[in-house]
Amino acid sequence: MIEIKATEELSLKKNKGDYDVYVEDVSVEYGQDAVDEENYQILKVSTENNGVARYINISTEKWSISDIDDLIQILEDFKKRASL
Repeated sequence: MIEIKATEELSLKKNKGDYDVYVEDVSVEYGQDAVDEENYQILKVSTENNGVARYINISTEKWSISDIDDLIQILEDFKKRASL
């Protein structure tokens, strides 16, 4: 399994006229070492609320895995962090 090196960013929103505060968007960047520092890999997983539904976005320039369980581990970690 890979070592998860995650940094989180939460976007909070307050309802108009209410005192309810909730998380609107969550963004987590996962990093992994490569052969050299120049090839450090980052995978960004985030949520985006378009007013109707909350979508999950995945972006990366390059992310290499040798075991599908590594990707499953990242998605399970994001699921917990984003309360999905």
